[in-house]
Amino acid sequence: MGYGQNITAFYELHPDPGINLADGYSSGKILATVALQYQTICNGKEHVLIKEIPYKVMAFKHANEGVQFAAAVTLFGMLLQQSAYTDRGNYPMIEKIIRHLKEKYNKNDRKAFLKLVQRAEHLPAGSAN
Repeated sequence: MGYGQNITAFYELHPDPGINLADGYSSGKILATVALQYQTICNGKEHVLIKEIPYKVMAFKHANEGVQFAAAVTLFGMLLQQSAYTDRGNYPMIEKIIRHLKEKYNKNDRKAFLKLVQRAEHLPAGSAN
């Protein structure tokens, strides 16, 4: 990564089995703590950023568009790998997300991604691995 660039990462979190997330946490509770360690190029000095992630549940449709797009790309990768963690995720779900964002991203990029998703949908099981 270079100066001024952004990165989006998705992590699979495994909560403590004794915690029932469906019951909901009260406001102010922390879901996870993320630590990012990096070195600067100019002097090699190490830095650590630590961020607490609050427990906050929201409907997917209310997530920002960048998160929705990144989630669609992540689901696409998981489907290609035949991940056991896709739950109800499928190719039509990806298409629906991307079509919803049609005005938010470069039209040609969106079309190319949709075409890729549609082609992958017809691959024989296991051929993408």
